[in-house]
Formats: sequence, structure tokens, C-alpha cells
Amino acid sequence: MNPTEPLLGKIISHYQILSPLGKGGMGIVYKAEDTRLGRAVALKFVPEAMASDRNALERFQREARAASSLNHPNICTLHDIGEWQARPFLVMECLEGRTLGDRIRAGPIPIDDLIEYCIQIADGLDAAHAKGIVHRDIKPANIFVTNRNQIKIMDFGLAKVAAGWGTRSAWIGKAGQLGHSQSETVPMDDPVTSPGSTMGTVAYMSPEQASGEELDGRSDLFSFGTVMYEMATAASPFQGSSTPLIFVAILHNEPTAPCLLRPDLPPEMERIVLKALEKGRELRYQSAAEIRGDLKRLQRDSNPRRAAALPAVAGASVAAPAPAAPVSAPKIETQTGSAEVPAAQAPSSAEYIVRTIQRNRWAALAVGAVLALLAGVLGYRAFSEKPLDSLAVLPFTNVGGDPGTEYLSDGITESVINNLSQLPKLAVRSFSSSLRYKSNNVSPDEAGRQLKVRAVLTGRLVRRGEDFAISAELVDVDHNRQLWGSQYTVKAAKLLATQEEISRQISEKLRLQLSGAEKERINRHTTQDSEAYQSYLQGRFQWNKRTLEGLQASIDFFQEAIRKDPQYALAYAGEADAYASLADFNVLPTREVMPKVRSAASKAIELDGGLAEAHTSLAWARFHDWDWAGTEAEFKRAITLDPSYPTARIWYGDFLSAMGRFDEAQAQLDGAAAANPASLVVGLALASRLYYARQYAAAIEQCQKTLAMESTFIPAHLLLGEVNLAKGQFPEALAELKKALELSEGDTNELAALAYGHALAREPAEARKILQDLKERSQQTYVQPLDLATIQIGLGDRDEAFAWLSKAFDDRSAGLVYLKVDPVFNNISSDPRFANLVSRIGLPSAK
Repeated sequence: MNPTEPLLGKIISHYQILSPLGKGGMGIVYKAEDTRLGRAVALKFVPEAMASDRNALERFQREARAASSLNHPNICTLHDIGEWQARPFLVMECLEGRTLGDRIRAGPIPIDDLIEYCIQIADGLDAAHAKGIVHRDIKPANIFVTNRNQIKIMDFGLAKVAAGWGTRSAWIGKAGQLGHSQSETVPMDDPVTSPGSTMGTVAYMSPEQASGEELDGRSDLFSFGTVMYEMATAASPFQGSSTPLIFVAILHNEPTAPCLLRPDLPPEMERIVLKALEKGRELRYQSAAEIRGDLKRLQRDSNPRRAAALPAVAGASVAAPAPAAPVSAPKIETQTGSAEVPAAQAPSSAEYIVRTIQRNRWAALAVGAVLALLAGVLGYRAFSEKPLDSLAVLPFTNVGGDPGTEYLSDGITESVINNLSQLPKLAVRSFSSSLRYKSNNVSPDEAGRQLKVRAVLTGRLVRRGEDFAISAELVDVDHNRQLWGSQYTVKAAKLLATQEEISRQISEKLRLQLSGAEKERINRHTTQDSEAYQSYLQGRFQWNKRTLEGLQASIDFFQEAIRKDPQYALAYAGEADAYASLADFNVLPTREVMPKVRSAASKAIELDGGLAEAHTSLAWARFHDWDWAGTEAEFKRAITLDPSYPTARIWYGDFLSAMGRFDEAQAQLDGAAAANPASLVVGLALASRLYYARQYAAAIEQCQKTLAMESTFIPAHLLLGEVNLAKGQFPEALAELKKALELSEGDTNELAALAYGHALAREPAEARKILQDLKERSQQTYVQPLDLATIQIGLGDRDEAFAWLSKAFDDRSAGLVYLKVDPVFNNISSDPRFANLVSRIGLPSAK
């Protein structure tokens, strides 16, 4: 017998002790065999020296009561409880793997594992809290990672079991008496654990726990936030050389932003961590289920998913409220000190963004600071050997803990781009071109080469109490070197006059003058309601996601902005864009969507006739109302108002392709491509024009170029399949169509296209099987009749095809505008019924 391990080899009850697993302050754990059931278990004993300690026994019993009430895959299971020679023991499942503490000591956890582990921990905590159990000692040493990557929460020795399950009062428990806890399966080398008036491990305590206040489940969530921070960075958010200093850090210090320690950390993960670490319990997450929901959304959005075939390109201008009276000169704090801002001067283009958001405290703070530093950035032109004639602004990284800051960081980026794009002799890439680099590890110089610009501006946004810390760096793409970099801390109270400093720097360093028309467009009136402005930014943020859920949310935000300010022209334009994009998801008949697009766009134009965005949306509505002359007039008006607005050129090119005017379409799309070389939507529009013009080889090449930029772009896979079908290359076509269907997760558009492919490939049984499936789906949800007509065309069932085309006509299906150019209709174009349908739609003869 091993004298240091006297229990080895003994049979206690029906458990044979096999080997020690570890020890801690309140327990010794052995691996044992359950001789009755033939399974491995873990036996946890109170240390012999503490067997007569009433407090130790009470903790042991508390753990037994807490663990026995829980049955969850992420909580270590308690099988039994017993006693041997007056020493109580617990019988638990035997886990193989290592503690999370050991895992963290090996370095930061990979992103995918990090998110998955956090979801499992949240799930286990949610189960415990639902039973009224507050753990009170969540730390890496008390969380186990099995060899199969399953999380197990252990050691409920400090848990407080409330009297009323599931009620609010059941969450409340007082901090107990003296005590400390360490992992029962690892050596005692964790961060500071101290006996005192509080219970738990100091480095992982919540502020209320450190203060000895009453605790509820939100205390565990703060401790969980500390664990998440360590998992992400392998560093502690609250550090100190002694217990008092750690207490001070927990109670008063803000942790370093995780992204500063780990640049590849997703901004959303950082937001989740920092929200869990809010010192005020009312400000942090209110339940583990809430954290789990945010984590699962992050996990979903981190994987390749459906990229919708939206015709729109992000890039709508962000509006500006009416100018306010001059205010006293502020000071903008930078790395090098403070600069006094002069009194009000003549208006300039730089006033646009600041006036836009001067009643929006946070937006004004952030956007104003960005533009202030950009004035210095662009001053590089004054001394560069070559003029700075092209620039891309990559999406600013959100490093803040505010749940709303994500939309604000995108709004800042888009606002800066829209403002700078008005400057003469400076080509600025659109927001849609830059958006694909969000949360992307592509280096700035590589992004610049892909966007074909001379310089790239990157930035980070960190909210710190009442301030925003903003850092930015300008990179020379050709030489991969920093041209300029700075950090700004801007006080909200001193922001409103920053437009004067911006104006001065732009006029003095860039030496640029704007025409009267440009100034009028930049300074156009939109809203004076900061809440309406924030809702508008939220709407654009959701719209840019290019998902069905995002579009539906964007409509809600745009309508909220309109309710807050019924005169807000840009909000109506945003609503029109959202409805227009929603039509492409085929969840509603086009005839039901068109009135909403038309109404919102017309109202926007009524309020502000100079909005290129609104004229573009109205043109799109008239296009699908089959008003060809009205369509072209609105597109031309939009391009005249803002030649740099990419959506107008792309949609106009699409219209010209449908009319068979391919050379004119190419000219518009070339213009869009020159300004937006990395835009997936532009690439798709170019490929579509080639497909309609029967230039199949070139269309395939363009599809492949687009997919080289983003391999999961569903519309490009779909179009590539259709082009191969038109060429009679059926194996290649079916492979692409199946890929599109897989990426879309079974969308009806892609499913119908695959059925059409099977039909042309002389696999009618597969085609009819999908056709029947779509017909059954149509009983529960809307299925485009044009999709069903296409399948019947492929099968050669002309009568059925024209029956469905008649229904498509009644629904005003969007695809009917391509009747004269889409190769899908080749096989029925000689039928008199087809000529009749073309006539009823009123499609003009190609020029």
C-alpha cells in the first residue's frame, strides 16, 4: 500500500479505489471501479483532517444536495453518496480530459472551440439557475473539458440552493461564512483564493460578491465573463499582486479590450464578454440563456451561410440634421495633447457628418472623432510625391461592450465613406466593397490591392464610459507601410464644434473646394431626431446583412425611424430598399411588395427630391410595374444626382440587359466595377449580362472570378449552373446547382433550379420528385409560380408551363421582365402563347 495514498486498492462499499485524480482545499478525488455496474467512477472524500470540521461537512452536504438535483450533459453527474470511517464521500461520473484551467495555460483557445465551450458552459449554468442554484465559484479549475470536447461544470461546494425553484426570489442567496475553494482534481495553483467575509475565488468574483452583498445568478454570469475573457486571451481581466489589489480591480477597473490582446477575436465575441463583465448587475446579462442565445447566433454567423442574391449594394448616404448654432470651441484629446478648435467658420463638406448626428451623443462622438482624424489622414496628399487619389475605408472594428455599438461602428464607416466620396479628385470605394472585409483577416495592403486603391484606412472603436477611444491607421498599399496613425480620445461635451476643426484641416491640407451642388447634397436636411437617426443606422446595419431575418428587422427599424420623425426622407428610402430586396427572397408575391416600395420611395422623393437612393428604389418599382419609360427616367435621374451611387448603375444595367440593350448595360456595369472592383453584386451583374447576351464562355469566366472573391456566394453558384445548362454541360451544371442548394439550406429558388437542371439532363424522375415537393410546400408557404413554370418547361410540359406562367403574370413575378432574354424560355419562345404573354407585359423590342 502506498503510505501517501492509504486508500489505493481498498474496496469501499462496492467501489475499488484505483488511482488518485487530484486534491484541493476541500476534497481528495480518486478514480474507482463500481464493482456492481462495472463502470469507472470518481470518489470525492473530505480530507481526513477536516472530517470533524462542521463547516467543511456542511459544504460537502451542500454540494451533494445541489449536484443531486441537477441532470444535465454539461454538469458533472452525481451517482451516489456514502460514508466510510466517518468520512463522507461523493460518487461522481469519471471524466477523462483536463480542466479548463489546464487548457487555458496552453494558450488562448481557438475561436470555434471558444464559442462552443462557452455555449456549453452557459447551457449548464442555465440548468443550474433554473433549479434556483447559484454556483458562486465559477472558474476554469471548476470546469472540465473531456477528451470529446464536452464541458462539465464541477464543484458545487459553494453553491447556494434557494427555497423556491424557478422564482425570482429563488435566485437570491447571501454570501456565506469563511471558506475557500480549489479544484478537486488539480494541484492548488489557481489565482488568489482567500478566506474572509466572502466566498469564492477572488480573481473570479463579481463586484457584488467581492462587496459581500446578496447574490443571485447574475454573479455567476460575471464569473463566467471572467472565464470567457481568459479563454479568449489567456490573461486575466482583473489583475493585482495581492488580494486587495484584485478586489480594487474588480470593483473599479475596466478590463483591457480583449481584441487588443487578441486581434483575431470576433468583435461580437468581445461584446459578449464585456457585457458579461459589466460591474452593475442590471447592465450585464440577466440570464445564462441570454448569453447562450448570443453565442449561438455568433456561432451560426461565423459559418458560411446563405448570401442572398440581392440586387442592392450597400452605400446609402447617411443623413444630416439641420445645423445648430455655433458653440464654444472644444478640445480634442489626442496622443500628443489637446488642440484648441477655432470659432465657427464658413460651412464646408465636413459639416455633413457632424450635423447629421449632433443630437446623437454616441454617434456624434464617434463619427466626429473619426472625421477629425481623417482630416489629418488625408493631409498626406499635401506632401506625398503622388496625390492620394484613391482610398478604401475598411469597416471599423467594434471593441466596445455596448450592445448597440456594433451598428454604430458600421454606421461610422458608411458615413465616413459617403462624406469622403463627395470630395473631388478622390476615388473612395463604396461601403459594399469594403463590407466583405469585416471580421476578415486579410491585411490592409492585400485588401487595398484587391480594391485597387493607393491607400487603406483601418480603424478601431472602443467605448470607455462617456468617451470613445478611436484609433486609425493609413497604409500605403504599394509599399505596405504606415503613412499615418493616431489615437484619439474625444469628450462628448466638447464634440459639437469639431466640424470647425475638420473644415479647417480639409481646406488647408487638402486644398479642395466643393461646388455649390456638392455642398447642397452633402448638407441636405434629413432629421433632427437623434433616436430616429439611430434607428436608421440600425436599419442599414440589418439591411447590409443580406439575410431574410436582417431584411425583416431592417424594415422594423426604418419604420421606427419614420414614427419618430415622419419627415425623415432617408428612412423612407431605406424602407423602400428593404422591401425591394425582400422581393428577391420570394416570401411574398411581387404584386404585394411593389406598392410598399413605390409608396416609401415616392414619400422620400416628396420630402427630398435630391435623394439618389429614393429615385433608384422608385425606378426598381417601376421596372417591375412594367413601366419601362418611367423606369429609365428614374434611373437616369438618380445617376445625375449622384454618379458615384453604385446601386443605381447596377440596377440600371440590369434593366438595360432585360431590354436587350447589352452594350448600354455593359457601360453602366463597367462604371460600377471601376469604382467597386471587389463587389460580389457587381460581379454577379456582369455575369448575368453575359448570360442574357448568350456569351456563355465569358459568363462562366465572370462567375468564377466572382466565386474566387467569395466561394460561398450562392447566386454565383446558381448562375454558373444555369450557364452550364445553357451550354449543355450537364454534369458541371448539376454540381453547381447542388452546391447552391446546399449553401442555401434548401431554398425554393435553388431547389427549382436543380429540378430544371435534372429535367434538361434527361433525369425526369428527379425533376418531378422536386416538383411535387415544391407543390406541397406551396400549401404552407409562398412558392414563386415562375419557378414551377420553369421546371415544366424543362420537362417539356408546355400546357402546364403556360398555366403556371399565367399565375406568374397575375403575381407579377419579378423574373418575367427577363422573358425576352433569359435562355430558359428558348424552348417555348416559338409558341403563340409566349408572344401573347410578352405582349401583355408590354416588353419593347430590343434596340
